[in-house]
Amino acid sequence: MKKILFRSLAACLLLFGVAGCGEPEVPGFDDTENNGENNDNPGNDNQDNENPGNEGEENPEAEEFIVQTEDNGLSVSADSFKLAKANPEDSSDSSIPEFSIVANTDSSWHWVTALNERETKLVSENQDVIPDSALTKKFVKNSDIIGSSGSNEIDQIKIVINRKAINPGETKIKLVVKPNNGSSSVMKLTTICVNVKVYAYGEIPIDTYNLDFDLDLTGLEEILNKGVDLEFAQFSISDLEGSDYYGFAYDDIYSQKIPFDNIPEKISFTDFKFAKDHEYNVQIFVEAKEAKDRMWIQVEEASSGTNYEITNNERSSTLKLTGDASVKAKIGDIFKIS
Repeated sequence: MKKILFRSLAACLLLFGVAGCGEPEVPGFDDTENNGENNDNPGNDNQDNENPGNEGEENPEAEEFIVQTEDNGLSVSADSFKLAKANPEDSSDSSIPEFSIVANTDSSWHWVTALNERETKLVSENQDVIPDSALTKKFVKNSDIIGSSGSNEIDQIKIVINRKAINPGETKIKLVVKPNNGSSSVMKLTTICVNVKVYAYGEIPIDTYNLDFDLDLTGLEEILNKGVDLEFAQFSISDLEGSDYYGFAYDDIYSQKIPFDNIPEKISFTDFKFAKDHEYNVQIFVEAKEAKDRMWIQVEEASSGTNYEITNNERSSTLKLTGDASVKAKIGDIFKIS
């Protein structure tokens, strides 16, 4: 009986000694960084061999894009917006008008002057159409709108889209912000999400009228002869809202230089696609060496016609159409700075 007890005790001591001679476990130590040596099954020994290393890990939730035009005192004017990709012929950024979606704040944002940047997010659902890198945000302060008497409160948040970095197609854009100050009730996550459709330049549909235009230049030579140090003269007709309709399928401008040494009898063009419900500025501008000698020449109706109206302002005239029109015009009054 004593021998059996002794042998059992010796076995226990031997087993304890073997376990005690192993390397101690170090909390937080990961021995997988050994280039795979002596490690046939790195990670959890009980993991699924068909999906090693992922047991217990949750897949990140996909970004949700649910259209929402108003939240927590922040709102946009519509749930869908459209814009054109930059004209490939526009080499300079200054010739490409900025496109932005404007989110306005209401009175609940009183005293809000900053956002929590860690909580701010501006993302696109379809990266092939509008990548996140093409999106930036701009704050418009109260003082930016009303002048130096205004405050630093945020009146608007603009979502600016880089026309040069986008492609035709459809996507959704989501803006998430959180006021960093202001009342406690407004300091919470705020989400705006809208549909955006991108067109190739010149392909956004718009209703138009057909315009044939004829301007009699009788008397222009006499006017120019009275000028001082003149440099050039140019006729133009241009949409007063042209920058807002960049890339639409219509004609927003027509211009023609008038040579001093060979003044034509008239300026004529046809099949001009005039945007419905728009107003166009019409004038002859004469540049001079000094600003005080510049001239703006108005345009007037030469004979009565249908579906159009020309009204005069100080430096130019305004043309409106109510249908397809053939306009007969002539030179009007002259405006000079001095």
